[in-house]
Amino acid sequence: TGLKYDERKEELPLTFRMGLASDWKWSQRHKTLVGLDVVKRREEPIRNNIGGEYLYDDGSVAMALRMGYRFGEDAGKLNFGLGIPYKQYRFDYSAQIMGGIGFSHFFTLGYFF
Repeated sequence: TGLKYDERKEELPLTFRMGLASDWKWSQRHKTLVGLDVVKRREEPIRNNIGGEYLYDDGSVAMALRMGYRFGEDAGKLNFGLGIPYKQYRFDYSAQIMGGIGFSHFFTLGYFF
């Protein structure tokens, strides 16, 4: 129904998203994940995203390397990062290349219970 202010009414944001993913376990220590999604926001063209992850886990040390690409974006098209799980904790780092602006960096520390 939208949001109505004093004399103005605005549409609520609306996004449709659909995706597919597949993973392959190459051996006990090596795993790959590839994903694709399609995004349609209100009054914007359809955009596609693709990404992948390589996971190495030997039982004592694990690390995930990630990379993604957002088609149809002006900035932040290319993303890359890494994740390191340790017991119940997880550290994630990612970066986006923002064209002429440079890089945007993101850090996450998670705890699973």
